[in-house]
Amino acid sequence: MVRKAIAWFKSQLPRLDPTDLLPLGIEVNKAAVICGNASTPNLLILEFKEAEGTFGIVPSKSKFDIHKQLLNIKFKNVSSHYVDNTSFQSPMAEFGQKVDEKVKNSNLRPYLSYHAFSKLWRRLKLSRLVKSEPSKWIQAHGVGIRAWWRTNKGGEIISPVGPEALKLEYAAERHVLEAPELELLYYADVVGTVPPLEAQIRTGSADFEIGNGDLAPEWGAEIIVHGGFVRYGPWADRQRTELQRVFFPPSYHDMQPTAFLRPGDKRMWTTLKVFVELRGGTTLHIPFREASKNWMWDGLVDVPRPKTREAAHIHIKAGDGSTISYTVPMVISPGGYEGQLEVHLDDVGVTSTLNDIRLLKAESCRVRCEMPTPLAWNAERLWSFSISLRQPVFYLIRDHINMFTDLAKDWTSGPPGDYYRFVPMRYAAKVDFHKYEINTYVNDHNIIDKPLLKDENALMTFKGTSFRTKIDIDSSKFRPICTDVPFWIETPDVTVDLTLP
Repeated sequence: MVRKAIAWFKSQLPRLDPTDLLPLGIEVNKAAVICGNASTPNLLILEFKEAEGTFGIVPSKSKFDIHKQLLNIKFKNVSSHYVDNTSFQSPMAEFGQKVDEKVKNSNLRPYLSYHAFSKLWRRLKLSRLVKSEPSKWIQAHGVGIRAWWRTNKGGEIISPVGPEALKLEYAAERHVLEAPELELLYYADVVGTVPPLEAQIRTGSADFEIGNGDLAPEWGAEIIVHGGFVRYGPWADRQRTELQRVFFPPSYHDMQPTAFLRPGDKRMWTTLKVFVELRGGTTLHIPFREASKNWMWDGLVDVPRPKTREAAHIHIKAGDGSTISYTVPMVISPGGYEGQLEVHLDDVGVTSTLNDIRLLKAESCRVRCEMPTPLAWNAERLWSFSISLRQPVFYLIRDHINMFTDLAKDWTSGPPGDYYRFVPMRYAAKVDFHKYEINTYVNDHNIIDKPLLKDENALMTFKGTSFRTKIDIDSSKFRPICTDVPFWIETPDVTVDLTLP
């Protein structure tokens, strides 16, 4: 009788479905997100002054999924920057090696569950390793990018001179992103179960087919950046690498293909799609160190030099409506998986620190990258890049060769890799120009006073309807003595003009 009374009482109560509370409104004032830990030399901070949006659900594309979750937020006055991590001790690999040595010396089993390892952590007092002596990384790199800088009485920064000055990160730009407004739409299907064979629907697409029985569940994010200014160069990319190792550490283990789903199994996301739209014009600022001018700062010669060593930089401006699309597979096929990146830029303009000269102006730029990853973690892989420029106009001087050489040296600088973690790579780049014009300055003694005035310079101009080239870069050998970079160029019906002042 008691059970029946309880059941009757429950049946009289109103049923509350949490989805009935949706959509929810979101308002945030002045917030920050910090990324990093004691294993990253710098922390990435994302700040915004104001945010408002909604969280709700809508029907999924597939009837076999429960619903689609949507998070739509608009951020105001967004900025992202790096700060020195005062709690930094050592990279994760170095700290993990210390823990591994400590566990091996304890004569315990090398493979433990999380619960057993937490007990071992407390028993062996492994937390003391975090607060131990400075790591080899700190001893080799120092803490802070301005460790070698000094200032005069007026507060002006003075760059040092000498061999150690060549290691200075004078091209570091800590402010990565500034945007007056940023919109984020995050969506994810709440997956259902795989239907019986007789109820499954053929989608006609063999990509990422693992037996979902219908259109795969959707998962991704769409970002709209209004009037963004991005500062991203070799130094920022090295910090990105450290953060990536923390959030997505490489396993150095072979992968296994994803098992084919059977009726009754939970359906599975097959891809993560990230789409970025650039509105109102966006600028990419690339600062980098100039290795070709190290001779002025190594202290071996006495030459006139500025008090502060300034970094070189390249500015890339993209017009309204430019887009970036990145697709990350969430399933593994027998051949591995392949990430794809597509960049569409309209009204492109490129300038540099050399003579305040415009390097490139183009109607549009299209970049497509295919980045396959095989099952074996150390198997050779081929990444291909296709770059297409429509109606490009180039203005080139001899110093641009040194500039791009310095950029490549700075981007590839860093500590040498480990042989036992080496992954052989091959890169293939295809470049197409449609209706191109290449202007090269051929002034006497390479003296260019007014680069923007054609009547004041000697120009050799190459024009044509098609310019194609392919470059192959082989990085499949560990620290080779030399590397060959084969390439070919095809330019039919080219016209050459010589303009004299």
